[in-house]
Parts: sequence; structure tokens; C-alpha cells
Amino acid sequence: MPNIILVECKNWNNACGSQEVAYFVNRLRQRGCDHGILIATNGITGVAEDLTRAHFEIATALTSGVRVVVIRLDELTPLTTSDEIVTLLKKKLCQLVVSGTNFL
Repeated sequence: MPNIILVECKNWNNACGSQEVAYFVNRLRQRGCDHGILIATNGITGVAEDLTRAHFEIATALTSGVRVVVIRLDELTPLTTSDEIVTLLKKKLCQLVVSGTNFL
């Protein structure tokens, strides 16, 4: 992973929508970043397997070299060490490259 990574947090009651994800992807591009972490309390909209809604925006960003890792609150809260966070990020990056989504 690069030395500079943008992180955005969405502590919302609902899943983060495609418009917000597209905005985050655009912000990454404008700042010359190719990796971003979106911490979304309740995940993102759409169906991961079908790459719909917000999942589509993340998959589409890959075509221009932008990788967005989404972490839900239920994935983050059990982590207790920095090594566990690194392991989660690596796993999600691998899933992203292989399937176009972080959730399968």
C-alpha cells in the first residue's frame, strides 16, 4: 500500500450509497491517490455478487487503477492489534482485485 491513503468515515444508520462512493473515488483521483479506505458503519448499497449500486462504483474505479477498501463496523470492532488491521486490509485488497468487491 502507498504511504498516503485517504480515509473517509460514514457513521450512518443506513448503508453508504453509490453517489457518496463515487464522490470518494473522484476525490481520490483528484488528489492523485490510488488507494482509499471507506469505513462505513453499515456497509454500502447494492449486491456485492452482482456489482450493483455502490459496489458497481468500486468495481468501476478499478479500471482506472483506484482501489477502495470498504470496512464495516462489525469487521472493525473485533480487531485489537495493528497486525489484525493490516491482515484485514490485505484480505480485502485481494478480494477487490479478484472479484471487484470487498464483500463475498
